[in-house]
Amino acid sequence: MGVPASNDTINFSNGTINFTGPVTINGQFNWSGGTLSGSPVTIASNGVMNVSGSGSLMVANVLTNAGTVNWAPSGGTFYVQNNNANLRGAIYNVAGGLWDLQTDQYLRCYYCGASELFNNAGTLRKSGGTGTSAIDVLFNNTGTLSVLTGTIYFNEANTYTEADATYDLATPGPGHPALVEVNGNLALDGTLNVSLANNYAPKSGDSIPLISCGTLTDTFNDLNLPLTGGNLGWEVAYASNGVSLVVISNANVTAQITGVVTNNTGAPITNITVFAFTT
Repeated sequence: MGVPASNDTINFSNGTINFTGPVTINGQFNWSGGTLSGSPVTIASNGVMNVSGSGSLMVANVLTNAGTVNWAPSGGTFYVQNNNANLRGAIYNVAGGLWDLQTDQYLRCYYCGASELFNNAGTLRKSGGTGTSAIDVLFNNTGTLSVLTGTIYFNEANTYTEADATYDLATPGPGHPALVEVNGNLALDGTLNVSLANNYAPKSGDSIPLISCGTLTDTFNDLNLPLTGGNLGWEVAYASNGVSLVVISNANVTAQITGVVTNNTGAPITNITVFAFTT
């Protein structure tokens, strides 16, 4: 089946669509079940894909998003199928594209032969669900990982890679799981942006988990941390298995330090203390 570029609304709920030519969606694609197969499908910059329904959804072709994918709270499990033969499932969220997780759900591999993948050069955002959204496919991140609620867990060991990525993390404070969990090694080199969620008010001594992983190497290149008020500030703490923020107190420091900090030999300092004050 071939579908031309469309400004219309397309509804697909079951069965298999085997596209016989490249498809571009400029309108709205409402998908609640079934399998996409055959030729590539592209959600254009002005296009929207709404994922819903309690059934399984299968991607057995190349799905590229330059617009918006809304994975609704009612959405079922999302599978990527790639057997290096007739099924070539892969997801590309390109620059400018938004893939919005509004649910605690799974994005899984089907054959799990390391060919299923999600390449993110746009924004993968978790905006709904207070639990965990798990991603089981190879995930390459050169864009933005935004966690506004709950946790995104990259479940398969050593399948998460990043290069100059941005982490936008909204923390509700201590007593909550890390916002990003990686099963395996995590090598950082990008930007950390932190905001405060759920009316969290920092208190001296608070320790806030941001990222957990099997093993951590390297540090963020740039830091953008929220104002704390009073004489409180942040210590960005890098451990062997993750990154956390610690609220500290020092009434004599009145400047905010962001970016790369090195010692007198030019080597990076792995524990950076940052103070941020309101006036």
